[in-house]
Amino acid sequence: MGAARVIRDISRPLANGFPAWPGDPPFAAEPAASLARGDPCSVTRLTMSAHAGTHLDAPSHVIPGGASLESLPLDLLVGLALVVHVPGRSIIGPRDLERAILGACGDPEAGRADLRILIRTESAETLPLMPASFASLSAESARWLVASGARLIGIDTPSVDAPDAPSLTVHRILASGGLAILEWLDLRGVPPGIHQLIALPLRLEGVEASPVRAVLTGDRAPR
Repeated sequence: MGAARVIRDISRPLANGFPAWPGDPPFAAEPAASLARGDPCSVTRLTMSAHAGTHLDAPSHVIPGGASLESLPLDLLVGLALVVHVPGRSIIGPRDLERAILGACGDPEAGRADLRILIRTESAETLPLMPASFASLSAESARWLVASGARLIGIDTPSVDAPDAPSLTVHRILASGGLAILEWLDLRGVPPGIHQLIALPLRLEGVEASPVRAVLTGDRAPR
């Protein structure tokens, strides 16, 4: 027998009560039609922010005239990803990323190898409540990632910016540098190292974000 394909879901399940960013419309699923009440089929009405749960930000989220969701090349969102662990930090600096990359793959230059970097901080596991604080990237880290040649940055918190950062500086640096941004991943239990990422958004036109179903895939030899 060959190796078995392993698929790990790293997106957070959306359901009524999932916390929304302050000021954003909360996620709500309610029946518009229902077999249980005699309708010929069931139909669910969804209400939510484009940034609900695990989601992808397009440049137009923070840059006037920036590319909207449908303009992002899909190869940004499918390919090799390096999962790194950076626990216990409120602000993640470039040296934190360098050490985490070295620990994950033994190569401090891996961030320059056309990879997608996914950061596990373990700092936002307060569901069903929106965390009052969580780890975020410094502006210096954002510039380091742009210079590194990374194609995408993902994080297991609601935002790459701190919750009290109204200017969204980190978003702006990453988006201006051409990096895709994935937020609120579920990286619990994911070991550091190289994985294959698939994180495709809905095919929405003219919007700045979309929920995604993000998965990591890999091969596991049979026992």
